Amino acid sequence: MKSLTFSEKRKQTSSEASDQLVAGRWFWRDHPTPSFHLRLAHVQSYSAEVSPLALPRRILDHEWILQIRGDAWLTLPEEKASVILPEGSVTLIPPQWVHAQGWTDSSHIAIHFDLEGNPELKAYDMTQNEGTPEVPRMEREVLPAMILETSGKNLSVPMVQMVKNFDEWVERTHILVETWCMDRTDEPGEQLRAQSVLAWCFHQFFFEGIKSEEQEALESFLSRVDITDRNLRVGDLAKEFGMGETVFRKEVESMTGLPPRSWMESKRCEQAGFLLLDTFLTVKEVAGICGYEDPYHFSRVFRRWQGISPKGFRERGRKEGRFLQRHSPQTPWGKPAG
Repeated sequence: MKSLTFSEKRKQTSSEASDQLVAGRWFWRDHPTPSFHLRLAHVQSYSAEVSPLALPRRILDHEWILQIRGDAWLTLPEEKASVILPEGSVTLIPPQWVHAQGWTDSSHIAIHFDLEGNPELKAYDMTQNEGTPEVPRMEREVLPAMILETSGKNLSVPMVQMVKNFDEWVERTHILVETWCMDRTDEPGEQLRAQSVLAWCFHQFFFEGIKSEEQEALESFLSRVDITDRNLRVGDLAKEFGMGETVFRKEVESMTGLPPRSWMESKRCEQAGFLLLDTFLTVKEVAGICGYEDPYHFSRVFRRWQGISPKGFRERGRKEGRFLQRHSPQTPWGKPAG
């Protein structure tokens, strides 16, 4: 069997997107905001007992697997394939997904949890063995995808991802391990803390972990662009970033969903929105700060992006109490006079 690197497997899977294997879906648009519930978190080591076979199972909740030492594998009996879990990777296993977790000379952190709290389901009751013979690692290797379904577009990410900030993953997940080992999972404070850790894991997995180094570099570069400079040219930005203008335009649109010029205009209007809510500057003053010499032109652009005039945006914000600093004319930092 040809040994592929993790990056090669990732490229191989992404190139087969037309018939990609989907491990699970997170229906963000159909459910309320998740109320994560920690069920179990422990460190599992197999150094003393290694087996070429594994017992198929399905779980009733979700599971994170953080591979902290050595490589491991999962066999998918229904697909007649295996998934490699390299050292330094994180894996998200969804409910009802039949898999067999291979025993290798390795260690991992396993975390079982719900998207919506179900404390009646106790630890270890969430695992169901399939009653089928043990299976080996398969020669056919796949990298299934996890799908985040939103009202806009679906986001597909690899089910197994290499962890960039490995030490932070270990540090945060150890908080959950401590909660479980000290038998504190029924304490409200510990569950609230667990929710914050699990929410961080999801954010990293779906939005940060899939970014390439090039994407992160471009994101950092764009964050430093002076969007108020109306003399900025896309070609100059591309040159400063060290990329051809055509490729730069394509990469910016891929990352932001907008061509560079439109992206800058949207960021100016976003900055204007903050100033309208957070200060008592006039619309003309806000326009000038955001790089618009003509306040009437600014108002037209702002309406196009926000669907409402700057004045209407501010009035609606005041009516709904959307003041970022709760400013008042008498006490600019929101502290009541007297």
